[in-house]
Amino acid sequence: MSNSIKKHPSLCGIGDVIKFVVLSPYDTTTYSGEVTAIADFDRARPYGDILASHSAISKGAALIQKELIDPKLDTYLVVRCTDGIVRAIGYQWIEDELVELTSTTATQDIRLFHVTPEKAAQAISILRNSGFICKVVPT
Repeated sequence: MSNSIKKHPSLCGIGDVIKFVVLSPYDTTTYSGEVTAIADFDRARPYGDILASHSAISKGAALIQKELIDPKLDTYLVVRCTDGIVRAIGYQWIEDELVELTSTTATQDIRLFHVTPEKAAQAISILRNSGFICKVVPT
């Protein structure tokens, strides 16, 4: 990985674009993609065979004398990789437990003053129709 920002997977947010390598000597791919969700075991399961992946990665972890926790206890980044595949990646599966942050998105607050709930809903609708993910947060 290059000299860009590296951080623990737990510090990633939805919308971050990351690069990472898994702990398997049999998989030397540098994956990259956008974090689309952060999930527990049950919610990550639709994005791959978690138990099979954990078993394969455990073999690589054993070579560097790292013991992995039960996959049902791990947290997973759901990443839409640049190859088009959405993968669930356990925090503990990532080499050095660090991802390289290549891009980030942030939540921006937009405030509408002196508007009715109907006007706020109209503004949300306009933003959603333009591709934004948004909601009304009552004050």
